[in-house]
Amino acid sequence: MDPFTPEQQAAIRAVIDAEVARAVASQRDAFAEQLRQLRADLEAPPGISAWLRGAARSWTMWSGALLVVLPELMDAAAPLVTETMGPEAWRRVVQVIGIVVVILRIRTTQPLPEKGAPT
Repeated sequence: MDPFTPEQQAAIRAVIDAEVARAVASQRDAFAEQLRQLRADLEAPPGISAWLRGAARSWTMWSGALLVVLPELMDAAAPLVTETMGPEAWRRVVQVIGIVVVILRIRTTQPLPEKGAPT
């Protein structure tokens, strides 16, 4: 003797099919949302943190920062440098740093956010 009648078996199959369809739809929606989020993340412009990491890795940025700090250093070290290297020493230092910045700019191959992007 069968424990279930044909009508009961059909009802059980219908319930199972409905639950499977509901679970599949739920998983499909969750997966679609994950794909939308990944696409949005890929299309989003890099944030300021990537730019800052790229700037920290950039020799050109460090050379530019040295040019910004140099006037303060010149005031503090002017007497010592002038005595040992002559009055024209600072002009040469600034020229050398300027040439280094130009060379580094020529050598630059990627934008800062790309350079700072996590690998």
